[in-house]
Amino acid sequence: MTAGTTPFLFTDLVGFTAPAASEGDDRGADVALELASCVEPLAAEHGAAVVKRL
Repeated sequence: MTAGTTPFLFTDLVGFTAPAASEGDDRGADVALELASCVEPLAAEHGAAVVKRL
C-alpha cells in the first residue's frame, strides 16, 4: 500500500430486499450475519475493520 492511501471496501447483497420481505426478518438477519462472518475475518486478516453495517 502506498503511504497516504486508505483502502476501502463496500459490499452489497444484491436482491436482498425481496427475499428478506418474503422470508421474514429472522431469515434476513441470518443472511446478513452470514455475510459478516465471511467478510470480517478477511478484513481482519488484511488489517482492516468493519466500520458500519446497514
